[in-house]
Amino acid sequence: MIREILESIEEPETDSLEKEARKYKTAEEFVKNISDNKNLDSIASYKKVDNINSFLSNRNFKDVMWKEDLDLAKGFVRGDSQMSNGKEIKIKKLTNSSQLPAIVIDDFNKVIEGNHRWLAAKLAGLKDIKTVTKAQLIDIYNKATEDIDKKEAKDVR
Repeated sequence: MIREILESIEEPETDSLEKEARKYKTAEEFVKNISDNKNLDSIASYKKVDNINSFLSNRNFKDVMWKEDLDLAKGFVRGDSQMSNGKEIKIKKLTNSSQLPAIVIDDFNKVIEGNHRWLAAKLAGLKDIKTVTKAQLIDIYNKATEDIDKKEAKDVR
């Protein structure tokens, strides 16, 4: 009876992130693949769009890749369907940053994952965007894998 009650309790988002982290072999792989996970919102904070650096901010407008990046970001602003990690994302016309998943940044506010979301926020004139730091994600990964190591050590005894 108690076990059924405990199993029916919904796990907090950080536990969900730890569970997700266990699926990856390295912290880098986890950081790269977690960026569109809605559970990131539980640990995200807002930063000024203009204080974040993206490789897209320094692109040459004549560059063909820049045009593709720009078209993709404009699609976010218009509310077109987007593909992210092989999944289609449908969002309403971008009017506030809560509509976008958090972007992953490093300690120097440089975008690691989410460059198109950052550009879309900038094009839409948004002031703030949800961010999660790479260090936060690595801490979650380390905590998740530490628990596995402890369980394995108990099993050996």
